[in-house]
Amino acid sequence: MQSTRTGRLITRLALLLVGGLGISYPHEAIGFDPAALNRLRMTNTAAVAADLSEAPLRGASLRGASLHVVFMDRVNLEGADLDGAQLSEAYLGGANLRRANLHGADLFLADLDEADLRGADLSGANLSTANLYGADLRGADMSGANLADADLTRAIMPDGSRHP
Repeated sequence: MQSTRTGRLITRLALLLVGGLGISYPHEAIGFDPAALNRLRMTNTAAVAADLSEAPLRGASLRGASLHVVFMDRVNLEGADLDGAQLSEAYLGGANLRRANLHGADLFLADLDEADLRGADLSGANLSTANLYGADLRGADMSGANLADADLTRAIMPDGSRHP
């Protein structure tokens, strides 16, 4: 079961890295360890409609990446660098974004339902019309963030209070 799940994850990652050209490499053939995705560098990468759900991307660098309509539910991006990343319409439901750098990121229409954003840098981020229902924002830096029409229902705010 783990091998099949790992294989699907590697295939999704390979599709992302080659820009969606449909080229993939089975992890068994190249001896790829999925733990190697942690601290991955994908600066200025572009992808549309890629699926990185549950990927272990802790500490990864996605600085300036263009990831529109990307599925990243329950992804582990703890401590990742997403400075200036384009994540409009991305699905990040239940994602671990603790201490992630999202400074200046574009999260327009992004779904961050129940995401863990504790201690994240969201300064200058565009969160307009984003879904932050039940997200945990404790200790997050939201200075200069655009929250126009964002859904903060049941979100835990940076000061620890719960939004109605």
